[in-house]
Amino acid sequence: MITAGVDIGTRFAKICIVDEGKIVSFAESGVDRKISLLMRDLFSQALKEAGISKREVAKTSLTGYGAGLVKIRGRIFSEPRCIAAAIKGEACQTRTVADVGGIFIHAAVVENRGRIKNFASNEKCAAGGGKFLEMVCKALGKGIADLSPCAAKAKAPYSITSNCAVFAESEIVSQVNAGAHPNDILAGAVNLIASRAATLIERVGLGGDVVLTGGVPRIPAFQKALESRLEKQTILPDFAPQLAAAYGAALLASE
Repeated sequence: MITAGVDIGTRFAKICIVDEGKIVSFAESGVDRKISLLMRDLFSQALKEAGISKREVAKTSLTGYGAGLVKIRGRIFSEPRCIAAAIKGEACQTRTVADVGGIFIHAAVVENRGRIKNFASNEKCAAGGGKFLEMVCKALGKGIADLSPCAAKAKAPYSITSNCAVFAESEIVSQVNAGAHPNDILAGAVNLIASRAATLIERVGLGGDVVLTGGVPRIPAFQKALESRLEKQTILPDFAPQLAAAYGAALLASE
């Protein structure tokens, strides 16, 4: 059975086309236009890549912050349930999963049958995930691609004290004007997000491997900082980590 999973996040939208449990194609884009147009474009791209027509997709499921805005027939599942379904398909063992996205950070212990044992999430704040890192990079005239190389060169990572993105931005500007090196500030921003993720992981408990999903774990500096904070290695799934919720939604659609 061919199914589709749609994840409308706070920063990006993703679609996964799945056939017999395997991802055959996907498409992703920033949430930068009308949802109906965004869905049309993403579905068109994913279907073209898969080499199938829309009528061949038996079922579609949705998840994410904006799932309720999408006018597509299909069940809506919570992000944690979708991510658990995606990770469950990888290995039959208990794992701790941390999903670090644009604004939200979720952590959960997922048992071997996909049941969520413990769950925790951060408060909704732009200083909580990828959007904050984008803001810091922009304030310093850098791109996300510069984040890891620059952070690796930091000599004295700056400790950002503000919990609010607005105040944090002002704090960063003040530090730049005071002569702080951009590399140290970027490293400090990465450490802040890693620390918040680690706090949630420790709250739910370390159950076996620590698997990272979401867009932020694609940044090598983040994974390194998190491992340092946890004093434990982390792993990425076999699929692109930002697709976890969409992939899981597609898997749940087939049940």
